[in-house]
Order: sequence, then C-alpha cells, then structure tokens
Amino acid sequence: APIDNDMYLFNDYRGKYFMHLGHQLVEEVHYELKDGVFEWQTDALYGTTNSSWYYQLKYKYSIYPNGDILCSIDGIASGMRQNAPAMVPRLGLHLQLNNEFVHTQWRGRGPGESYPDSKQANHLGVYSKKVDELFTNYVKPQENGNRSDCDWVSFTDDDANGLIFIASETFNFSASHYEVSDLEKAKHTIDLKPRDYVVLNIDYKQNGLGSNSCGQDQLEKYRCKFEDFTLTFRISSFNAEKTTAVELGRQQC
Repeated sequence: APIDNDMYLFNDYRGKYFMHLGHQLVEEVHYELKDGVFEWQTDALYGTTNSSWYYQLKYKYSIYPNGDILCSIDGIASGMRQNAPAMVPRLGLHLQLNNEFVHTQWRGRGPGESYPDSKQANHLGVYSKKVDELFTNYVKPQENGNRSDCDWVSFTDDDANGLIFIASETFNFSASHYEVSDLEKAKHTIDLKPRDYVVLNIDYKQNGLGSNSCGQDQLEKYRCKFEDFTLTFRISSFNAEKTTAVELGRQQC
C-alpha cells in the first residue's frame, strides 16, 4: 500500500506500470511421492497488465511425514527488464493464517517497525506481541508494521498451538488483519474493517521509505529493484507448552 513518501511515484505505479493490476498465471504443475516426502512444484508467470516485464516463478513445496513443509520460491526477472520501474514495493510471499493465531514472536529487529533505511531505533533480539500490536496507526492508512532482519517468526493461539516459519536467510515479515487493498482504499483508520483471518507477508526484500514527501527519494542502496530472488523457509507446527519457538528457531531451515 502506498506510503506518504510515494506521492510522486503513485501516478506512475498505477498509470504506467499498473502495479495494482498484478496477476499470476500457472504454467505447469508437477508432483511426486519420493521416499515418504511429497514434492510439489509449480511453474508460473507473475506480471502486471499490459507490461513487457514479468517474473518467471518456480514454487517448490516438500511435505515431510512429520508435517513440516519446506518452501522455496525462485523468481527470475524476465521480459524487457529495461521497461520495469526503478523500484518495486516488495518481493515476497503473501499468505493467510487462521484468525486464532493472535500471538506472535520473532527473532530479528524490534520491537517497532523497521525498513531498510529506517532500522537504527530497533535492535536485534527476540520479541513478542499480539498481531494487533504489530500495526502502526498512521493518520492515513498505508504500508506499515514491517519487521526486518528476521530468521524466524511464530504464531500461536490461546491454547499454545502454533506455526513457526524458519528461513535460511534473514527476511522481513508483517502481519495484520488488513489486506493491502484495505489500506490503500481507506482514508482514515476508522475506515478499516478487520478481516476474519491474519494477513501475513514474508518478504525477501522491502523497498526503503525515503523522505520524498518533503525531501529526497530512496537512496540507491535501499531500493527494492526488479531483480532475481530466492526465498526459502520451513513451516513447522508446534505446541508452546511442549517446546518454545526460541528452541525451534535454533534449528537450521
């Protein structure tokens, strides 16, 4: 969802690059059961309407007998790359969780939100909050609540049943009860209506904030660009009364 500092980019994002009209097309699906592990692979294209640049995507899911799911997403920046925007808002995966997963814990920067060019107020550590507390309440709703430099994040319900996402490399995550479209359409926080599920973003990279509403735009080193990427993580279920997310987070992806 556009932030205040995107004010000079917004017209191009919508009218030139059609960033709000992104869609995905599945090309092929392959699956097999091998040595007790169910392997699923999906090849897809992701692009925006009327654009000559797009992502060639390969999703791989390995489901193990204990219920663990190893997820890998490879994105190849394809097409006429010279026609792509200088910056894209984010590269990552968008998921939905059961609404009962109201408690979150993570190892990364915290306790507040942080972005590539806005980190120094948040230090590395293990933090816990409720999903509602991850939301940063700006006067005009916009992208918010990102937590950066994380290597795991967990979500549990009131009965201590949970899911943990453990990555091989550090990632960004955000979780709330609002979709991007909800934030973009709302003029004030009072206009927001919570969804009946948790919206979870696990991102390979987030664009910097910059200060272009009253200063310069994002520095080159903080820009999220149209580039190749790989995002790998494991999803495991657990009960927090039997083992902790911190203990699980020490395991390799």
